[in-house]
Amino acid sequence: MRTSVLVLGLLLVACGGAGEPDGGGSGGGTSGSGGGTAGTGGGATGAGGGTTGTGGGTSGTGGGVSGTGGGTTGSGGGATGTGGGTSGSGGGAVQPGPFYTQIGFREAVPLPPTNGADLEVDSLNRLHVLAGYSGADAGLLYSVREIDGGWTTERVAATTFSGSLELDSQDRPHVLFFTGGTPFPPMMYANKNTGAWVAEEVESATFQVGAGGFVVDSTGAAHAGYLIRNSVRDSGFGSYSVMYSTRAPGGGWTRERVAETDRFTSYQPALAVDGTNRPYVMYFDRNDAGQQQLFYGYRTAPDTWQGTTFGNSSMTGSAAAVAPGDVVHLAAENNLLRFTRDAGFHSAQLGAGGGFANVMRAAADGTVWDFSRGGTSSGRNLRLGRYAAGARQSADSGVTDVFSQGWDFDSTGHPWGAVGLGDGGVSVLRLD
Repeated sequence: MRTSVLVLGLLLVACGGAGEPDGGGSGGGTSGSGGGTAGTGGGATGAGGGTTGTGGGTSGTGGGVSGTGGGTTGSGGGATGTGGGTSGSGGGAVQPGPFYTQIGFREAVPLPPTNGADLEVDSLNRLHVLAGYSGADAGLLYSVREIDGGWTTERVAATTFSGSLELDSQDRPHVLFFTGGTPFPPMMYANKNTGAWVAEEVESATFQVGAGGFVVDSTGAAHAGYLIRNSVRDSGFGSYSVMYSTRAPGGGWTRERVAETDRFTSYQPALAVDGTNRPYVMYFDRNDAGQQQLFYGYRTAPDTWQGTTFGNSSMTGSAAAVAPGDVVHLAAENNLLRFTRDAGFHSAQLGAGGGFANVMRAAADGTVWDFSRGGTSSGRNLRLGRYAAGARQSADSGVTDVFSQGWDFDSTGHPWGAVGLGDGGVSVLRLD
């Protein structure tokens, strides 16, 4: 799962190769960013085992780390038992895969000039792309690249700018978006669970709504984190509520207030869910002394949130993901933060210059990737980062003029992205 980010009706975000996908488990992120389903079987690639072994540890067969015929606590399993899972339950620890930094495949998506793009990879390694355009026939378009390389496109909604895309465990699309044509457009949700697109309102146009994240968890429940404007203060700053809404499959939306804040515009909350589908909302505010600070809240029960301050950085372009062990990662402007609910956080610079984070994804091997934009508004460069084995790696992709992006993983662990370019075109990329 991954987090996608919407800003005041405009998506800020926030793939085996095209024509050569294999079947197999979806390489979807395991936390926070929403949509892609977790791989089937054990560990990163093996069935019922660790990194490569079958029913065993790192290299042993039917055993522990290297032995044969017994795990740490018994026979026929890994350290704790049999089975699989994202972190190698039933067979040794999952080892980080390669840090892919080169563009191995690139293809233009056959769409009109767009305002933004998002992407998910399904269990068959097909690419799903969501993009909005604002011409005379404005609308929100959903495109799928089939195994044979052909594209199919259909309209989700009219008079809209852009949206955020998620896939559930059955590869069905879910979309959060804003409609256009009104001063305060409502926030809408649509799915295709019945075979046709069905849309419903999440937050009314009575409020100024914007700046949010969207996740579909492992049960198919939808989660949205966003801001609504309550009033304008004498200082000129607005009074805003940090909001969280959730929808169980087949149910309606339940709305909760997480916190109050005086910041809006580009300071959008980040949203993620952990391995138990507990939501986390990270947001930006000022303390009583007027200092800018980051806050995060996590849900302990329906309509009950507990939170704390965990840093002081802007939330521009923020994104979040939750790695195995429920370790929360947050990319906020030029800072990468890593923390747990009961401990402090680790902070590292994303890189020099004016870059800001845009998308963050947790991979099946337990690593957390961030995809950010740097440079000026007329030439934003795509930067890559990954947190693995206690350290962060970074690289420049060589892709320029990036306006928006969405990322996911295929079943082999390769990242795929849909990148909206400054000229309005959308391209899909695979990192090798």
